[in-house]
Amino acid sequence: MDMLFPDELETSMKTTKVLFGILTITLEQLTQSQGQGSGNLLTNPSFEQNAGHAIPIGWARFAPPTAQTFGDYWIENSPPVAHTGDLYWKEWGASYGGSNNVAGIYQVLSSAPGSVYAGSGWFYVNPTDVLGQSSFAWVEVAFLDSTSNILAIYKSDNFSASIGTGTWFQYQISNACDVTQPISLGDPYFTNSFAVTGAVTQLVAPVGTTAVRYQFCYLQGVTLGTSDGGSCYFADADLEQVSTLPPTPPNINAQPQPVTVNAYDAASFSVTATGTPPLRFQWSLNGSNIAEASSSSLTISNVTQTNLGAYSVVVTNDLGSATSSDAMLSMYPFIVTPFTGAITYWGKDATFSVGAWGTGPLSYQWFDNGVAIQNATNQTLTLTDILAVN
Repeated sequence: MDMLFPDELETSMKTTKVLFGILTITLEQLTQSQGQGSGNLLTNPSFEQNAGHAIPIGWARFAPPTAQTFGDYWIENSPPVAHTGDLYWKEWGASYGGSNNVAGIYQVLSSAPGSVYAGSGWFYVNPTDVLGQSSFAWVEVAFLDSTSNILAIYKSDNFSASIGTGTWFQYQISNACDVTQPISLGDPYFTNSFAVTGAVTQLVAPVGTTAVRYQFCYLQGVTLGTSDGGSCYFADADLEQVSTLPPTPPNINAQPQPVTVNAYDAASFSVTATGTPPLRFQWSLNGSNIAEASSSSLTISNVTQTNLGAYSVVVTNDLGSATSSDAMLSMYPFIVTPFTGAITYWGKDATFSVGAWGTGPLSYQWFDNGVAIQNATNQTLTLTDILAVN
């Protein structure tokens, strides 16, 4: 996916220009080394190296082109509530035009496939300058290829004033996102938001990675038609490389299991797989791919006869693929079209039938006043020359 940033990004090291969504990374940022187990990789993570209305040393800022020229951001300690040290980053909304906008700061460092990271950041809301009710902030880590396309992205939960004010809160970057499922945050200039697929304990650089980007994001929302006021404090950004894993193809550790349900119940299958991310999933039924079934789990709601059969999933990454074993979805017998009786004439023939669902083979037995009718074991029953005894 292409990274889209505003036309100009300010940085205290040099100005970085972005044209047509292609990011030019400053040499100072990209050449920062990432040794395994080297502690926090970020430059100036607590914002102690400069102060005032300025971009923190070692960081770059992004904002939409609709942002106010002055820029509502500071490095300050007023009131004195820094988490550690003396200073923190303070971000207001970038634009007050009555629509959502996303702004923030980031660093880009060199990386390589298989590098494993952990990341976090600290947030604070001043009780006298409360973040608006539709606004929130988060931190994220994205892995980029040589042309700055996003290969994989992870983010923290969203932080808002509803979490609490007057206290610092640490947020871990622990949610994996699917770069094939973009979601809109209401800011047309911020297109790097994607659906969260689940929690993770490691942030792993996928095949093709050349850089890693750590980013603080602040979404200024709109409440009752008016842009939110208030601000968010940010401090002690942290990005650490904890290990290096060799690139590996997918391996399925836990196979999907067979399921038997009643008609119209829900049925779920899941698979557990490892391998160099990003892992991609495609579920199939009886060998045919299921549309939009592309996560590690699959749920079928309101199961009917057409849903029954063998389910499997193919897991792929850039190094190979793995196919699961089949898991059968079965159904207990269910009469979907019941027999409701018939009116006929003396001496005539009459045919009765019933519609049934279930995993076959299904067997039938017709009864007359509670007594099984001999040889009446088909889906239909025909009586000839109707008499009173019938």
